[in-house]
Amino acid sequence: MLRTMNVDATAGFSHALLHRADGDRVAIVDGERTITYFALRADVARLKVALAAGGIAERDRVVIFGEPSAFTISAYLAAMEAGGIAVPLGTSSTDAELDAQLEAVAPRFAFLHEDVAARFASLGWSTGVEHVIVGPEPLRASNVSGEFERAPDDEDLIGIAAIFFASSADDEVRAVHVGHDNLRANTEASICALSVRPGDRTVLMLPLADSFGASVLHSYLWVGGTLHIGPNPALPERVVDAIESSRATGFYGDADTYALLLDQGGLAERALPHLRYVAQAGGKLPEPLLDALIASAVPEVYLMYGQAEATWLLSVVAAHTDPDKRASVGRGLRGTTLTVLSPDGTAAAPSQIGDVVATGPGVTRGYLDDLEASAERFRDGSLYTGDLGTLDEDGFVFLVEPPVEPPTEPPPD
Repeated sequence: MLRTMNVDATAGFSHALLHRADGDRVAIVDGERTITYFALRADVARLKVALAAGGIAERDRVVIFGEPSAFTISAYLAAMEAGGIAVPLGTSSTDAELDAQLEAVAPRFAFLHEDVAARFASLGWSTGVEHVIVGPEPLRASNVSGEFERAPDDEDLIGIAAIFFASSADDEVRAVHVGHDNLRANTEASICALSVRPGDRTVLMLPLADSFGASVLHSYLWVGGTLHIGPNPALPERVVDAIESSRATGFYGDADTYALLLDQGGLAERALPHLRYVAQAGGKLPEPLLDALIASAVPEVYLMYGQAEATWLLSVVAAHTDPDKRASVGRGLRGTTLTVLSPDGTAAAPSQIGDVVATGPGVTRGYLDDLEASAERFRDGSLYTGDLGTLDEDGFVFLVEPPVEPPTEPPPD
């Protein structure tokens, strides 16, 4: 059962994730280790002690670097529980990207999985971190000497739980402020849209540095579900084996993941009686692969659209339930409105191409230290997604590729 009555509605988001479920439920399965919610709370408390020993202050940024694991999940939650701001970094990022991200957020603390600690130490900006905590076992902490200038207090950071990095067309670092309220609202709406239930199980393949992956983590902890840490995604048959052996009820991946699982992992041919749905985001799934998923024994295929600037999920379309709408990105989540605006800022007529704009509690605070970009994308409480689209009579949004500019002819000699 869930202890929903015992969680203060004003409590921090991470606290709610940790304390909604009965403690003897299984929260995470990581290799040979099975972690109950009691054990997860203990792990998070232990890491909070390490942060307290380093003198963490409210709104200090704490980076978490490593593949999804019980340790990195605990570190992510501990950063928020200690009053800091969790900043997950992606191991697939280049060293130049990681250096730019570290410089942008100026963290005081870093949680490193031991598998990537040496790589972190080689980064140019790593000496700016005051306290480095390496895990999972044994917990090791060290002070890292080097020049460090604390960022000034920023009143806009009050209530910020995490920072996620968004992609940008100009390759600039876009560090998105995500509040505890954003996370709570987007999690509740995502659970409703995908019908995630207490006790559900999934195989976590997505990195926490991706707001998509973090959203999966949030949803399953919120309902008292179980996350099985997935195997190497480059071994698609083992991934499908993990879906089967864990009796996963839902599975989440991007287009590349499903291409591997369908082409090499035998996902469409495997009997998976516990799997109620699969969900896909992160680029359009090629039609033959989508057809294969729809023709499989999986009862539902959710196609999702989201952005870090909106916490994550904005809309969902169910390919089985609404086959005529599967080319769309769906309708807005509960509490989220997607509109299409014409160039003069008025609502576009059905099928008229315009700017896709989102309004709702998942829309975040904007970008860290980038007033110009924030003013462009975040206007009057709405998020201008940067995508073009049309809105049909049923409220479904269809994204449209921007027109390709013809090449400029060189001037005649």
